[in-house]
Parts: sequence; structure tokens; C-alpha cells
Amino acid sequence: MDNVLNDDGVLYIKSAEAFAEGRWQEAAEIYPWPLYSILIAVVQKATGAGFDIAAYILNTAFYALLAWAYVACIEALGGSRRDLLIALAFFLALPSVNDYRGFVIRDIGFWPFYMLALLAIFKFQRNPGWGAAAGWGASMIVATLFRLEGLVFLVGMPLVAFFDRPSPWCQRIVRFLQLNLGLAVAAAITLVWLRIEGMQAFLGRLNEPLMWIELLRSQISAGLGEKAASLGQIVLPKYSTGFALPAVFTILLLILLTHTVKSVGALGIAGLAFGARPSAYPHRQTQAFWLAVVLNFGILLAFVVVQFFLTGRYVMTLGLTLALMVPFGLSRAYDRWKQWRGNRPARNWPFVAAVALFLFMVVDSLFSFGVSKAYLKEAGQWLRTQTPADARIYSESTIVGYYAAKRGDEWKRTQPPVEEVVASDAALQNYDYVVILLGRDGKEPENLSGIVPLREFRNERNDRVRIFKAADILNAHTAKAAGRQSDLAR
Repeated sequence: MDNVLNDDGVLYIKSAEAFAEGRWQEAAEIYPWPLYSILIAVVQKATGAGFDIAAYILNTAFYALLAWAYVACIEALGGSRRDLLIALAFFLALPSVNDYRGFVIRDIGFWPFYMLALLAIFKFQRNPGWGAAAGWGASMIVATLFRLEGLVFLVGMPLVAFFDRPSPWCQRIVRFLQLNLGLAVAAAITLVWLRIEGMQAFLGRLNEPLMWIELLRSQISAGLGEKAASLGQIVLPKYSTGFALPAVFTILLLILLTHTVKSVGALGIAGLAFGARPSAYPHRQTQAFWLAVVLNFGILLAFVVVQFFLTGRYVMTLGLTLALMVPFGLSRAYDRWKQWRGNRPARNWPFVAAVALFLFMVVDSLFSFGVSKAYLKEAGQWLRTQTPADARIYSESTIVGYYAAKRGDEWKRTQPPVEEVVASDAALQNYDYVVILLGRDGKEPENLSGIVPLREFRNERNDRVRIFKAADILNAHTAKAAGRQSDLAR
């Protein structure tokens, strides 16, 4: 972890700063899903730390809560002491969880409350009552305030009440209504909000579910067909064009499957292989677990159909849910291995392999093998200390702009594209410095060709930040224009 804020983290920090200063409307405009930013502001007020440090303190609390909730879920499913120890060790070593410990993202708030909601519903399955139902609803409402997909679980998970076959239907209906207490509270809060704000509230985040439904409908009705047609025309021979649409669906499932496997790791997959059997669970009522898996899979499938990509953090909720199987599976695998081994030391290799996988997970979690982003922070800090206090900076990077911290708006994403800025004398006159980003194989805009940057920062992959004086670019434009005039005069 190189202690550099991520792009979204800049927005949360800036929104938190606005909340702390009482600029609520501006804070909501910076990021219109405010709970995470509000909590950062609260922690900052309570500790007096910087806003970025306050965010990391908050994330540490969320990670601790997530670890506790995960182990508590294993216990609620009937886990033994050994299962709980395996669960704790597996969770603490899970790279997909630790990969985000340096990020400032609202997902880190969503995960523990989602897991607390599962814990409540597992308890409800064993001992139905209003207390567990209220715990489910409250936890899922808070989770939804971090990420809107919590609404899918708030609506879908109460259906688990109908899966309890031994219970009469009247009892199932009562339990279904109990689990919908949270949804009723959420609906009441929404109605009050609309009463205060009016229907224009639907122009913001409340309209997102309808927007996603429309995007999904559009992709299913036309978008997937267009992608299949392109695949058939460009990649497949004419005799194989009938396989284009199945190939598109295969690609979508492969994207989802790959990220899911990464989320639980190799040792997790081994645990799932043994844990996916009902006999692995001391407590057989696992309908809520499987329903959560189905809902997670449906959310991700809808997202990948619309966007055609996934990132690891989007799959974390599914990965954490599947990880509930792993301790039971590993415990069962250990018992099976002891029986198979007997008194033959030559059969120690499965245990040695499992320990090696675990140690690899620990190393992967403790040490970051990703590409460093420290060069972005270094570039921003150089701008802050080595340029005039009133310098006007155009930054293509949100992160560089945040650490430059001059006028305070360099981090905003609403600035024009860099190609437009460096091509226009009128645009360049609004800035003193121009900051551009280049990937390892990236090329500068044509208008910057031949201009020596004032400073350059790079990482080990040769990703670069180049800082130019706007005056140097303007002078180059003037020289090129004069050269063209001279050529015409000849």
C-alpha cells in the first residue's frame, strides 16, 4: 500500500470537507450518495486528524466489524470452534479483502452491514422473531445507504421465508412479513423524503434502479445482438456466425467466473469444493445463504451485461458470501485427509499444499505486488511546493490535482479534455501549468510534440505524469504559426 488516495477517494474526501464546513448542498453535488462522506467528516471532527487519515480510521473500524460479522455468520451456521478458527485465519489472509485496505471507497462500509444482515437472517431462520427480523432490516437499510444494490437484497431476501417446507403456509407468510419490516421502514423514509424534496429527488440516486432496468432491457433487446453481429463479422467465419450470440454469453459468464474465483482465491476454491455439499454444514437450514448467492450472481450478471466488464470490488459481496462455505469445506477436507493418510507419511502432500497456499495468501495480503501510484502523489506535492500559491493548474489526473491543492478545484472531473486544452490558445490562457497522464505505451497529444516538460514523474511500469508550463505550449503554438506563415510567404 503506497498511501495514495484513489480517484473516488478524492471525491469522498472533498465531499466530507464540505460536510464538515456546513456546505451540505455542495457536498451532495460532489458525491450524491452521502453517508460515507458524512461518517468521514464525523470521524475527522472527533479525532482532529486529517480527512484522509479519518477515512482510513473509519475503514479500519469497518474491516474489524466485517471480520467479526463473518466469523459470527460461521457460528450462526453451526460452526465448531475449529471452524471459527479456520474462518478467522482465512478471512485475515484473504487477498481480495486486503487488496482494498488502502482504498477510500464506500464499498468498505457496505460489506460489514451486508454481512451483519446475513447474520441476522441466519439467526431468524433458526429462531424466527421480531428481534432478528429488525436486525436484518436495520443492517440492510444501512448497507443500502452505502450502495444502492442493497435494495435488491432488501426486496429479495425475505422470500427465504417461503422456502421453509416443514412450516405451514400461514406461518411462512407471517415470517415473510416480519422480514419485510426493513423494507416497510425504507419505503416510509423514501415517501417522507419525496414529500420534503418533491419528485425531483428521482433525478438523483433514487432514479438509478429505473435507469439500470432500462439499460438492461436495452442491452437484452438490442445491445447483445449488436455485439454478436460484430463478433460474427470481424472474428468468426461465415459458417460459424450462428455461434456468435452463444460466444457473447460465454464471454460474459467467463468474466463473472474469473472475478468470482479471484475473490475467494485458490484455497477458497478448494474449500468450496468440499463445502458445497449439505453434509458439510452442521446446520442444514442454509436457504438464506443460497438465496444470497443467487441474488449476488443476478446483480453481477445484470451489471456485466450492461457494462461488459467487472472489477474486483464489485464481486466482493458474492465472494464474501461464498467464503462462508470455505471454513466448513476446509474442516471437512482436513478430516477426510486424516482418514486417507492413516499412518502413511507419503500422503502428507495435500496438507503441505494447503499450508503452502495459505502462506501464499498471507504474503499476498501483507505485501503489495501491484503497480505503485506514488508518482501521482509526488507530482501533486511538487506542484504544491514548487509553484506559486496562486498558480492555475490544469490536471488530467484527479489525484495529482488533489495533492497539488492550489485553488482547490484542480481535482474536479468537469475540466475539458486535455486535447482541447493544449490545442487552444484561449483555453491555455486560463492556466499556468498543464499536467498530463501517459500510460506506459501512451503518446502525448500532437500539440505537445517537441516541448520539453518542466518535470516528469514515473513509476516502475513507466506510467508517467508530465508537467508543462502553459506559456511554453503557447510559445510553441506561436512559433509553429510563424513557421507556417513563413512557408506560405515563400
